[in-house]
Amino acid sequence: MEIMPLNLGPRPPLQLAWRSAASVSVAVANGGTVYGITSAGSVTAFRADTGAARWQTTAAYLPGRLAVDGTTVYALQHGVGLVGVADQGNTFMETTLLPMNTLDGTTSVSNPVPLGGRVHLIKGDRLYAVGASSGGLQYERVLGTEGPYTLCAMDGDLLVVSGSGRPSRLRPGTSGYSVIWNTGQTGAEELVERCAVVAGDRVLVAEPGGVAAYTKQTGGRLWGRPGVGNMALAAQGDTAFAAGAQAALWALNLADGSVRWNRQYLAFAAMTPRLGLAVSDNHLWVGVLMDDGAEPAALFAVNLGDGNFAWQATSVSIAYGNGLPLAVEGRLYSYGSADPLTAMDNLPSAPGVTIENIRQTPNPLKGPMSGFNPVEVFLALSVGAHISFICWHERDVRNNAVGPIDYDPGRHTISYDARFPRGWTDINQFGRLAVEVEEKATGLRYSQVLLVPVNTLPDIHHHWGKRNIETMIYHRYIGGYPDLTFKPDNLVTRGESSAIIALTLGLQRPGSGFRTKFTDISGHWARNYIMALEERGVIGGFLEPDGTYTFRPNLNMTRAQEARILVNAYAIAPAPGGFHSRFTDVAGHWAEADVKALEAGGYVTGFREPDGSYTYRPEQNLTRAELCTVVVRVRNLVR
Repeated sequence: MEIMPLNLGPRPPLQLAWRSAASVSVAVANGGTVYGITSAGSVTAFRADTGAARWQTTAAYLPGRLAVDGTTVYALQHGVGLVGVADQGNTFMETTLLPMNTLDGTTSVSNPVPLGGRVHLIKGDRLYAVGASSGGLQYERVLGTEGPYTLCAMDGDLLVVSGSGRPSRLRPGTSGYSVIWNTGQTGAEELVERCAVVAGDRVLVAEPGGVAAYTKQTGGRLWGRPGVGNMALAAQGDTAFAAGAQAALWALNLADGSVRWNRQYLAFAAMTPRLGLAVSDNHLWVGVLMDDGAEPAALFAVNLGDGNFAWQATSVSIAYGNGLPLAVEGRLYSYGSADPLTAMDNLPSAPGVTIENIRQTPNPLKGPMSGFNPVEVFLALSVGAHISFICWHERDVRNNAVGPIDYDPGRHTISYDARFPRGWTDINQFGRLAVEVEEKATGLRYSQVLLVPVNTLPDIHHHWGKRNIETMIYHRYIGGYPDLTFKPDNLVTRGESSAIIALTLGLQRPGSGFRTKFTDISGHWARNYIMALEERGVIGGFLEPDGTYTFRPNLNMTRAQEARILVNAYAIAPAPGGFHSRFTDVAGHWAEADVKALEAGGYVTGFREPDGSYTYRPEQNLTRAELCTVVVRVRNLVR
């Protein structure tokens, strides 16, 4: 049964340009050169056209601390201090600019920032100005105990962000720093290294628990957005992009901080310690690194406009690496992982192999499942090609791999049985199917990575009913919407409720000879479920003035109506004699006995009101999250 055709987009966005011989922890590009610090600690200059190394230092430098100005690279050498490494073509010259022999990897130190003939650097609680060519300390400023600090350039000035996320603007002078504005310090909260982005006339800053925007000119706080990821920031036009733990992504309106979209594509066993964002080719590129190597690195792209998945690189690919993104002059670099430094370009023309569609079973929005079983991939080839298929998801770097197989020009349908050693049942997990292509005639290499969603409902990630919703999805009693959301606070219609309750009872349709008394369900999508419950006496409907009965399937279900249905459907025992309900609003209600039965069984808890009393709100409409919760409790469902 075909369940879900995937929207694949027009073509894969990138092809491999080159892979270097070494991996690097950090990378910066300038003109025809890419500079990096290798995993062994050497500063290296790579040719931007081929990836070949032109030179490499023998001394060890701190990973992740690198800046370039013209043909000089500034880095922090172990046991020495701030060093300028002059690029002299096929060789280099190192000059110690500021001795700091306590640089042993444990000292809090910022990235160096070349600006106005000086190199600026924060170590501990002090900001230093160092001669960019001759070296030597020119002046310094004590910042305080709000570190670790983040430092970056902003219109000829310095933007300093404290560990608690408070920005300041400092202007380097001839003999010291002058404060242009200072937003003030609020105490050492959540001391982590912060990130900041200058976007137009605004400064976007990561702060504890969220993201905030300030005016670049005065430092006035414009807005704060709590609950938004603050581990990596980027901006383009009027939109800011933020990434947080487990690769959750947000697009924010720079004007007021309102959320334009929110997505989550990876679920990790641990928090994500390092993320990177870059904007290129109408995509937001997201890099994910795990320090301990327990989880694989990832590099993937989403569309800027809606956050929908577009493409992914992977270490198992014939063509790509993975890691943090760096976008420079139309080229995308990937660095920071165990894979080599990788450069990727836009395809020069439409590829010769197009993935027209993919079909999969079972329904990816419902679990449990053990993989895409099977997958049918529809290919159109205008040229002959070697093609490989690779399946994996974010916690299994590589699971089935087939190929390369030679294919001639034409249309091909490939049935691919992709199984995994364990099923997926958690929200926010995806499977991926990579189709790797190498064209025979041209040698052109590219891949299309298809995202196969499994229980992918990002809008329940922080919802109070998350666990119960996941459990209902696991048992296939409810699913998400075509846009891969669950909408937990949407109201439940009587038709939707009937379908869910019928499924929990194993009912798909009524007996062959059953005839419904309801006059308004003909052609309704839930008709068979409604009739199945009607046949069992679970539902009764409405007696109309003309003597007919209707069910009103599109009417929202009230909490009282659902209580009656639950009691009837699951034969819940009445409350014992003398039972006193704590709900103050059910006495005398037509569903009083049903509500008391649910309460006595421990299936409903109601609402605590401001005066300390409890109500059931019987005439209030039921939400999808509430229905999932009560069904899980009544049926004692577990995963």
